[in-house]
Amino acid sequence: MKNFFVYLLIMGITLYGMIMYNQPSLMIVFIFELLMLLMSAALIIYLRFKISSELILPIQRVKKGEPLMMEIQVKNTSFLPVQRLKANLYYHYNFSKKRHRIVLLESIDGKSETRLRCQILPEYCGCLTVNHIVIKVFDFLNIFNFSNKVNEVFKIAVFPDLYPTDITISRQTRNFFPDSDTYAKDKSGDDPSEIFKIREYAVGDRLQNIHWKLTARKGLAMVKEFSRPIGCNAIFLLDIRKEEFPAEHLWEITFAIAYGLLEAECYFYLSWIEGHSKEIVRRMIDDVESLYEAMEELICMNISGYDKSIDEIYQETYSGDTQNVRLVLDTSLNLYHNGNMIYAFDDEAIEDSLSGLHLVI
Repeated sequence: MKNFFVYLLIMGITLYGMIMYNQPSLMIVFIFELLMLLMSAALIIYLRFKISSELILPIQRVKKGEPLMMEIQVKNTSFLPVQRLKANLYYHYNFSKKRHRIVLLESIDGKSETRLRCQILPEYCGCLTVNHIVIKVFDFLNIFNFSNKVNEVFKIAVFPDLYPTDITISRQTRNFFPDSDTYAKDKSGDDPSEIFKIREYAVGDRLQNIHWKLTARKGLAMVKEFSRPIGCNAIFLLDIRKEEFPAEHLWEITFAIAYGLLEAECYFYLSWIEGHSKEIVRRMIDDVESLYEAMEELICMNISGYDKSIDEIYQETYSGDTQNVRLVLDTSLNLYHNGNMIYAFDDEAIEDSLSGLHLVI
């Protein structure tokens, strides 16, 4: 707007000189200035319908401190070039009210497209939300401009550093087989409802496991090995009843304990309350990929308070579940094991707290 008034002032000075000194040459200059102003206005109106933009995110998750690359793709379908194009990208972390801005400048030829690349180095773990992108297109005189907005909201899960934990699975928990319709593909078990494989009889095999029909057909003693059900021996609940809490530390602790359970070969459910719907979310964690997918969903969820404890809500929702271990982590960073508080994490020294955790379940 400032440039517009400066240009009007220049036109006013030209008009004043033309009238005061009766100079025909100044009239030509004034007409030229007026035509340039009108052409500039017409150009920006024309370009408004010819410029489009979108944000391209190659990845939806990144580790804290690792570069996150973003691209804003701008298309110009007109035959006219744009000498000045300004992109404003705004982002914030869900647990912070501070808004960050990245400014990018570029030009674009007619009938072409360009990509404005930027890099963010996430300082915190949590949900990084890009919720406002404004592309400003300027005319050749830099007087008029229009804004092209990208209205989509993009969420990126910024994962915490992974701290080692000392988690031991007791024999009672390891030998506890919950009801399941899924069976191990590499290990036999004691579930007679599903056969793992049939093999030749070996010394020590039970007689009741002999496959009599196959034995009679082959003339060799053949025995059945039964399948091992894959179920979750533990449930890990996140009690996020407060809307304001040390989110970064909560995600660090959750990720460390969940990864530790997985390393100890303990399959488990990770569960929390989704903020908007107030419904309980439960995800089975049986490999690294399922853990990352669940953590991404958890980190980027909508956060909103609720009244009951997640322990109560879970037992009401899944009353028939038979997990041997129930872990609960609350927003005060206290860890509970089957209803008893066993550890309080120090939010000033999370890494030391996690390295000092010796969990036997």
